[in-house]
Amino acid sequence: MAIALGVLALSTAWAAWQHGQAEISRKKITSARLNGACYVPREAPVFIAAPASWLATASSGPPNDWTGDLFTPPALTYDAVAQVYRPVRPPAFPGRSKVGGGELLAVTREPYRAQLAGYVGASGDYRAVLVGTERSEILLARAGDRIPQLDLTLKEFTVNKVPVSPDERSPVYDFAAVASVRDERTGRELRLDSRSRELTDTPLALFRLSNAPGRTTALHAGDRFSDGRQDYLIERIQLYPPEVTIARLGSTQSGEGKFTLRPASTSVQETENPANKVRQSSDKPRK
Repeated sequence: MAIALGVLALSTAWAAWQHGQAEISRKKITSARLNGACYVPREAPVFIAAPASWLATASSGPPNDWTGDLFTPPALTYDAVAQVYRPVRPPAFPGRSKVGGGELLAVTREPYRAQLAGYVGASGDYRAVLVGTERSEILLARAGDRIPQLDLTLKEFTVNKVPVSPDERSPVYDFAAVASVRDERTGRELRLDSRSRELTDTPLALFRLSNAPGRTTALHAGDRFSDGRQDYLIERIQLYPPEVTIARLGSTQSGEGKFTLRPASTSVQETENPANKVRQSSDKPRK
């Protein structure tokens, strides 16, 4: 009880002293020294902003010949090569796919010059079955072998059992071959898988030509083709959305000299893999 009364007395004394100091400060007269001059207000600085100059943004939209719904946003597709998103041409306006004696079937990425088709041999002595797309040849190699026909070195080669069925009670397995190769032309190392084909970043246009009926012709940018009366040049191939720019060479006819072709189906298609025609050896590794 005595301690509480002491604390109360100290608090009361401290509050009284603070009040006295405030009264002294309020009653204190502060003198100001004047120089006798009239008061002249100081003008506030005026800031004049420089005129804004806005640069026109680079066009990233669809070409001018696209027609679409005003209130419907365009569909987008991801260009893995350029690593950007691009609008997709409205499906109701696919554009032309034929010129002269050529019809554009698809635009795809060029397959790598070597594809892993499978394997042969017994367990512990497997050999890789490689298909050369440039010469349509089938080659066999073991790990460590150099393959001069393809300018490749087979560094590693394995055959693995992989599940292909999601049913855990009775799973289904398949056997996949995987090869690690070194490209002697570029110095890069890449992985080939028998379950999928390796593609490059080079665009490829697949045509059906009138002078080669029943056959698909693969053309690069810079290649030429003819329908017997007129020669054409492949100026540009675009993957996303798929389209090809073609120029008519040495034309004496009236009309436009350049054409933009688009496949009837706007989806990017891929060429047939010759490696798929090679069957794997029936000698699979045992479980």
